[in-house]
Amino acid sequence: MERTGHQRHATIERHAGPPFTTTLGIAGHMSNGSAFDNLKVRYCLAAIIIAYFWKPGSRMLARAIPDLPWYWRDLIYSYYSDGVLILFLVGVALASHFIGRVNVVGRAPLWGDTKPIVLTVVFTFCASSAIITFTVIPLSYLLPTFVAWWLDWTFGPIIYVSADRALPIGANFLNFVSLVVVSPVVQEFIFRGYLLHRWSKKWGLLYGVILSSAVFGAVHPDTLPAMVTGIGFAILYLKTQSIWAPIIAHGIYNLIVWLWHLHDVIGNDFNYVAYDIDKLRADWWMGAIELIVVLLLVDRILSRNRTLGPFRLPTSDGSNA
Repeated sequence: MERTGHQRHATIERHAGPPFTTTLGIAGHMSNGSAFDNLKVRYCLAAIIIAYFWKPGSRMLARAIPDLPWYWRDLIYSYYSDGVLILFLVGVALASHFIGRVNVVGRAPLWGDTKPIVLTVVFTFCASSAIITFTVIPLSYLLPTFVAWWLDWTFGPIIYVSADRALPIGANFLNFVSLVVVSPVVQEFIFRGYLLHRWSKKWGLLYGVILSSAVFGAVHPDTLPAMVTGIGFAILYLKTQSIWAPIIAHGIYNLIVWLWHLHDVIGNDFNYVAYDIDKLRADWWMGAIELIVVLLLVDRILSRNRTLGPFRLPTSDGSNA
């Protein structure tokens, strides 16, 4: 999940005894002895802090190239973050080869995954916008200065426009690849593949979903909407037994955001228009519609009168336990 522009858009397993299943049908399954038992979560969290918050050396790298347009610096920061997490995943893969493997990829994607992927994208996209509408708009009357700063930080430009109002093809292509391909793959393997597995084994699947999604939200400026989106991607992963399902959903989500930004830029004669408090308040009706969509989807799910699960992590042999 990435920053969005004009549109505001991101049962408990008991380790002792048999899994317990509620209406969600969540049950846990982890293989014994893996790299995940030896590579502590603290290393993953350190990689996330370095990638998204600290970024040592990234500014020096950006400044090393003279007369660099601002959007190239933005790209350097984006690929720097992805690169740090890729290095961590490579380390996990090497450790898994020598220590022991745990299946985080699951099965190959199937055509039958299309429906849950689409529903997840629609639900998370609408839920994110509705959350912003009914939390940030009221807050804008109480803390307008803070909200103005947060909007400027959260809804920065995704489509790059040069000083002569042209679209730099190379920079926008690399940004598109980062948003729609690289980041979804890297983030899903980190948050759903590594953290969800690691914390589910330690505290149970429910807490694994919540905690991994909370960290996912923490690395996004729209923290609460991103956390809800992370929960949606986690449920999709557990339901489909395939990491490719949330990767595809994540990519589609970011693609929608990218296309929406492109529409805004073209509609404004290739000028980026900042998303301010006035625009936020004027768009309240969009959040209201999206809230209705969310409620209809929840009602549809609950009206089935059957469990959604069982939800389990992919097993070591790739089968559905």
